[in-house]
Amino acid sequence: MKVHLIIGFCFLFSAFFAQGQENTIKVPATNNSMNNSVSEPKQDTTVIEFENVNKSTYKKNDTKTPVKTKEKSKLEQSEQSFDKESSSFKQVKYNAATQSTQRSPSPEQQLEMNKTVNFYGNNAPNSFEYHYFKYAAGNYNVALIDNLLAAQKLKPNSVDVHVQLAAYHFIKEENKALKEDLEFLLKNKKIEEEVLVYATDILNSVEENGTLLTHGFDDTYSVMYLQEVKKIRTDVRLISVDFMQSEFYRNVLKKDKFSLPAETVIDVAYLEKFCRLNASRNLQLSMTFPKPYLKEILSDLQILGLTFAYKKEAANLFEKNQTFYLNSFQANKVSKYKTEKCKKLSSNYLPFLLSLEEGYEKTQDKEQLKEIRELISKIKTQAKVTKSLNSY
Repeated sequence: MKVHLIIGFCFLFSAFFAQGQENTIKVPATNNSMNNSVSEPKQDTTVIEFENVNKSTYKKNDTKTPVKTKEKSKLEQSEQSFDKESSSFKQVKYNAATQSTQRSPSPEQQLEMNKTVNFYGNNAPNSFEYHYFKYAAGNYNVALIDNLLAAQKLKPNSVDVHVQLAAYHFIKEENKALKEDLEFLLKNKKIEEEVLVYATDILNSVEENGTLLTHGFDDTYSVMYLQEVKKIRTDVRLISVDFMQSEFYRNVLKKDKFSLPAETVIDVAYLEKFCRLNASRNLQLSMTFPKPYLKEILSDLQILGLTFAYKKEAANLFEKNQTFYLNSFQANKVSKYKTEKCKKLSSNYLPFLLSLEEGYEKTQDKEQLKEIRELISKIKTQAKVTKSLNSY
């Protein structure tokens, strides 16, 4: 079984079952209730809640005073305008964040987001929504931190503010504040305990002093938590492709001797160039990258644990995969995931296990081969993978 066939199998499952990446936005239906909850994201990306607009910024708060019909009509029109602008921003940000070929918003998407920010700036400049939308529209522009801090002051317990704060503190390398943000996100179940099991296996898949590239919320923030809070595999350099939208972050990488493409749009071509320019840095990609990113560099990818190792020359990684399986792989936990998200994420283990199966077939290790095949069957059932590799 050739590695490219196994990777092709991964295309069909792993890249689409991440909760990035880099950034699915919850887009709730328009609702005037400030306490309205939002729906769960469909794929792995940074999730921004975008709470409904606080109408106290433009609505007179005096229920005892009767409102004339004409005034009431104007008020309703005003509320509708705010709802329309808010919903528009959420949808555009969602569309930008769920693109499969780039992390950066398109010029048209950026223009639409800026339009909403300007609307709030003119009509509700002191609102949570203005400050939060302005920072979110900045795509990790750290110069806009005052807006994010203003949003935090207005809603100190907002999970989504802390998601952005964690990214900011990671980019700025402010470890103490980052640790506090990550602990808050775990406490509030934004980072999930079960996903940490998955992230531990990702980290343990990386070679010593290697570089791990991530794409979505779950892999990025969970790995971040393990490194910053639990101090697990701190030798691994974590690079979020999503955060590369930040000029400050790109400059940090340059100072750390990474070579970066001249372009500023973070897309499929950008990743291909980044990998080629930094081939000597032991790059490994999380399996949550969408298919178009992997297709461009397919000939240089090899399966190493829960990652794709970027190697310009062919290498036999069976022994390293075997060592990971025997010493680090959490098989008992992986095959018993409880949440639907992790059940789907478990499909990302299949390329690794299939490559092990191929290796054990060559060594004729019948005992290990039987164990691997049983685990493959359990995970395929858990992840609801119904077709065989040869059928694709």
